[in-house]
Amino acid sequence: MNVQYKDSLGLKKGLRCEFYSSVEELEKDAGKAGECLTIANSYLGEKVALVDGRDDFCNRLIEVAKFPMLMNAVTKELKDGTKSTTNVPSETEVKFVNRFRGACVAGQVPGWPTNIDEVETKLQELADKCGPYKADATPGRRAGGGGKLPDYAWKAADQIIANGSQTKWAKNFTNEGVEFEPFTTADLEQNRRNLARAVQAHNLATSGKRYA
Repeated sequence: MNVQYKDSLGLKKGLRCEFYSSVEELEKDAGKAGECLTIANSYLGEKVALVDGRDDFCNRLIEVAKFPMLMNAVTKELKDGTKSTTNVPSETEVKFVNRFRGACVAGQVPGWPTNIDEVETKLQELADKCGPYKADATPGRRAGGGGKLPDYAWKAADQIIANGSQTKWAKNFTNEGVEFEPFTTADLEQNRRNLARAVQAHNLATSGKRYA
């Protein structure tokens, strides 16, 4: 094992973390000798591919079945006295799809069967039209302390950057009491990552944890 600093919390050097120095060390701890690729694919599948997949599948189900996800309108008063209202999901993707199943069985979804086996078949047919979702190991696609940043955070960050409104949003986050690392520096990729994290922090602060 070897110790390295990883950028975090705006610290000068970051936090000290211990990393594997060989494939053998990783496989020994995992109890799966010779299965480094399996371990990596399992982790990235759960933390990256399935996160993308759940989000995309639910969006497609909403579009196809005209069955909306439950949302909450959250209004916060900012430090400058103005108010900000944001619509945020009030249920996870898992709860949304389970609620959809129940609505189908209750005959509340036009065009969908009421027999649960037929519902499952139709859901899988929709799923087979989605993806495939990549177990992406690209640097910068990870969120500190809990997996990949959600797709909505990356999309919002990209839109803010495209609009050139980073400074405006830095002020907004400050007014709202959202902690964030700088995203107006010369490091464009780090800016994008920090901005996406700030968007997620804002969303979690107003709605609670979104993903199962």
